[in-house]
Amino acid sequence: MAVQKSTVRNIIAWLPLFSLLLAASLQGQDSNSVFRNSFRPTHTDTITVEELAKLQATDSVVLLDVRLEEDFEKDIKVIPGAQHLNPEAMPSWVHTIDSSKVVIVYCVAGKWVSQKIAHQLEQSGITAYTLIGGLDAWNNSQGGKAQ
Repeated sequence: MAVQKSTVRNIIAWLPLFSLLLAASLQGQDSNSVFRNSFRPTHTDTITVEELAKLQATDSVVLLDVRLEEDFEKDIKVIPGAQHLNPEAMPSWVHTIDSSKVVIVYCVAGKWVSQKIAHQLEQSGITAYTLIGGLDAWNNSQGGKAQ
């Protein structure tokens, strides 16, 4: 079956327009980012501020501050023992997480970024807990202040 020359010409004529439309639809999107979209997982493995305070006395916790960079820059204080990791760079650091420990993630309020990170960690085979209320809850707790 031969393809007609007019069909090929039509395809070639529409190709630049299609390319422009595709480029415009992808502009400003990072294919690795799971944060700048409307997907909102509800992560059910959670931990309270009080439970976290008790766990911090042990050496069995990996505590990750996963606030977006713009939120971290507004307040660089972290919960004692936490390490700040850029959530949008997760593919570059997920392999460094010690999954033999209790992994706890938090963001500003525990409603968006930490939920997504916990979901992505679970997808990578790492069980993770989100801190209910995030850094706000820690700072508002009795005696809890980020450092």
